[in-house]
Amino acid sequence: MSVRSSVIAASLLALLFAGDVAATPDAAADRVDLGAPEAQVAAQRERWLARFSAARSAVVDAHVRYVEALDAYRHMRYRDRERGEEKVAVMNELAAAEAEVGEAEAAMDALLAAARHAGVPPGWYPERTRTPAAPRGADGGP
Repeated sequence: MSVRSSVIAASLLALLFAGDVAATPDAAADRVDLGAPEAQVAAQRERWLARFSAARSAVVDAHVRYVEALDAYRHMRYRDRERGEEKVAVMNELAAAEAEVGEAEAAMDALLAAARHAGVPPGWYPERTRTPAAPRGADGGP
């Protein structure tokens, strides 16, 4: 796992447990209480929306990194000039980017599971359109 992937994973985990859970050791504190005063419900909604937004941004950033790494790999294959350390660097970046996509999507899935567990109403969830990474070998990749 690269340093960048570790930082993203740690940031997403911190976002998962931000807000009420960080303030109290009781996980039930993050539960959504729709019977609470309107201002409190609005604050809970904003916290969850911020978490969803951060997780979605991480997924998009990971996909962008993967596409850039795949382009570098295709360019390397087309020009057939990179050898040795340059080739290894391109291959390592492609593998790291692919792993980052998986980690970011897993973090998003964990956040959605935590939201369901906390009782987040369906209307608060963002519309989720996944952009899956191309399977290995399907696009001329390794």
